[in-house]
Amino acid sequence: MLKVWGYNDPYRGGLSSYALFLLIVSFLQAKKYPLEIQQANLGKALLELMEYYGGFDQKSYGIACSRPGK
Repeated sequence: MLKVWGYNDPYRGGLSSYALFLLIVSFLQAKKYPLEIQQANLGKALLELMEYYGGFDQKSYGIACSRPGK
């Protein structure tokens, strides 16, 4: 999807792989998804991720990842 919309190139204002990783980690920590991959519905998680960041107000909020074990 990022390639289709032209957001896959960080040099031209897109997201880097590290930024995508941080977005995913922050989302999973906020939603408290199960640690076991067999217990998670990955399709549902992907749709929820898009919905979560689709309505995200970046002018008022930021993204943060907590340390492991917190």
